[in-house]
Amino acid sequence: MKYKKNLFSVLENIEKKNIEKDTINIKNLYLQKEKYLKQLTLLTDYRNEYLKKLKTKIESGICLYQWINYNNFIFILHCLIKDNETKIKKNKKIIEENLKKWSKHQIKLKTWNYLYKKQKKAAIKQNLLVEDIIFDEFYQLKNFEKGRYYNV
Repeated sequence: MKYKKNLFSVLENIEKKNIEKDTINIKNLYLQKEKYLKQLTLLTDYRNEYLKKLKTKIESGICLYQWINYNNFIFILHCLIKDNETKIKKNKKIIEENLKKWSKHQIKLKTWNYLYKKQKKAAIKQNLLVEDIIFDEFYQLKNFEKGRYYNV
């Protein structure tokens, strides 16, 4: 059996692999986004809790070094929250770019699949045409041999 690889089928397989890679990448990015969102909610809850503690301590009276410590810690939490928000925005942009790339690969896959099927149909027609020609030649040869036997 002759194994013949068609150019369109090779391109189709390449696009399938690209789609698999993009799908895995997008899933990983969504998981990363979820992780950042959980971190963000945890940090904001933590900051709000410390702001409430600071408020009650200030109302009841607080030492200067304690106020500085609370203030520094809340400032650090604020910086971490901002950093986390920028990571989420970057991640969102990357996800959008990967989704666009994934959709382009899907379009290419459909195109290569269509061209492969069209070429396959043309090859089948070509094979049928060759078989018809061979059958016609065989039939003519058979009739020619019959005619030779009758003329003798």
